[in-house]
Amino acid sequence: MNKIILALAAGVAIGLLVAPEKGSKTRQKLRDGFDEYKDKATDAANDFVDKVDRTYTKVKTKFNNAI
Repeated sequence: MNKIILALAAGVAIGLLVAPEKGSKTRQKLRDGFDEYKDKATDAANDFVDKVDRTYTKVKTKFNNAI
């Protein structure tokens, strides 16, 4: 899935670079796109950390109750 997102981001970046717009507008669009991608990646990482933390807590509780 990450490869698909990276390929999509690369395609968008290339499309913006060859688009007939002012350079400053194109650069701003690229920054906005990368900022959005960064935000999505951060959210996904935080969700993963939360899931690992919840799983760890469950396993730890079961282990402590078994002793």
